[in-house]
Amino acid sequence: MKKSTKCLFALLLMLGAMLEMKAADVYLLTAEKINGVVGNYEVPSNHQLAPNTSYGSNVYSLKITSMPETGFWFRIGVSGGGGVIRCSLKSMVIS
Repeated sequence: MKKSTKCLFALLLMLGAMLEMKAADVYLLTAEKINGVVGNYEVPSNHQLAPNTSYGSNVYSLKITSMPETGFWFRIGVSGGGGVIRCSLKSMVIS
């Protein structure tokens, strides 16, 4: 859980720096049950991130209150900005 949370936080911080324009919508893409809702790997997803203006104009966040005990794999999907951000245990891969 700790690695997933750290990786998610790092990706969210990088998201603002990587987008040249403000995205229309940003989503956590995972097939796991997060906050009681099962998601998917398609944009749009059931897990939409909210703009977090405390950190800048292109920073998004999602408060995770429940997740699988073993952690979960995820991607960050951007509608209107193109591309998907993926995280692995060894490094962060942008595609």
